[in-house]
Amino acid sequence: MLFLIPTSTDAPIYHPPIATGAIIVANVLAFILQFAIPGFTEQWELNFGSFNPIHWLSCAYLHGDFFHLFNNMLFLFIFGLIVEGKIGWWRFAIVYNACAIAASILISIVTVAFSEGSCLGASCAIFGIMIIAFLWAPENEIHFKFFVIFFFRPYGSAFDISVSTLTYVFVALNFAVAAMSGFGISSAVLHLLGIPFGVAIGWGMLAARRVNCDGHDFISIMTGKRGQEQLTVEEIAARDERRKELAREKREQLAEGLKMVTHYVDKGHYEVGFKRFESLARKREGLVLDESLLIKMINGLEKQPDQTKLYRKLLKYYAAHYQRLKVNVTFKLAKLLIQKDYQPRKAIKELQRLDQSTMSPSEQKMLAKLARVAKNQIAAGAIEIQQDID
Repeated sequence: MLFLIPTSTDAPIYHPPIATGAIIVANVLAFILQFAIPGFTEQWELNFGSFNPIHWLSCAYLHGDFFHLFNNMLFLFIFGLIVEGKIGWWRFAIVYNACAIAASILISIVTVAFSEGSCLGASCAIFGIMIIAFLWAPENEIHFKFFVIFFFRPYGSAFDISVSTLTYVFVALNFAVAAMSGFGISSAVLHLLGIPFGVAIGWGMLAARRVNCDGHDFISIMTGKRGQEQLTVEEIAARDERRKELAREKREQLAEGLKMVTHYVDKGHYEVGFKRFESLARKREGLVLDESLLIKMINGLEKQPDQTKLYRKLLKYYAAHYQRLKVNVTFKLAKLLIQKDYQPRKAIKELQRLDQSTMSPSEQKMLAKLARVAKNQIAAGAIEIQQDID
């Protein structure tokens, strides 16, 4: 006598087998009721050719004997562990019972010509779950322990087998048995009726991105995309929501930071305000200081000769980012470079950035005057020379 017991799998398990365990318990309780209550089995099994929606589900929780129950629950455990491990308990409960009901409906249809006969057992649903496990984790392995009683002596060992190989074996064996019986109504044929719904659900959930198989599902392997993770619709939605939340937090932090910049500028603390802004700009690419706030700082610093360094920096900042007062600001910068910094070459370089075609005659006259003073300063060779320019 041979006993095969699946004990574990190397398939990634992201959810505990809550629904799988509950379904096993429900099957065991139903089996107890079958023997405790006379007529219980006959009341809830599926009669051939009948269309009773309640029986379509209830028959999947009934079993003929202990070994029928034991074998089914062993394989429900291992295949349920793989499938539920990817989609969680409530989705698995829906998938399992959907496979059971769909297979029962198909049985009712194909046995409509039979007036006698009935069926029970979780095998059809389990075959559906097995096919789903095959589609979602074909290369993962299941660890088996086996025991053989030979001449009243037990022998045991263990082996690993891939989900795909095990599925091929089960399908081939049932197909062979069904073929030998001429594909008449038999347990093997009824088992095979669970396959189409497993394919439909498993393939459909992959196509609709309702399950994440880490790129090791049947479709990814067949299309050469092994290992290329495909996020589920829920995971994409959660990721997008998190991104929106982070963006919202950043906007709020930025708004609060800019509020503090305005506060410092209003109080006349220009250096602190601009440093605060620079800190924000390092975290937010493309952030530009508000023009009106910048002009307020420039006008305030123009009256503070001890803040020449910051004043120069803000003049350059305005010229680099704004156009409305760019000519006037560049003139102020050039005067500063000539009169206080004694850097006429840099002054000329700044003046050359201006577009003379857009300037008024008076602005062109001032540009020429500043350029002339800077060139005279260079020619004089005396960088200490300071000339008043009005």
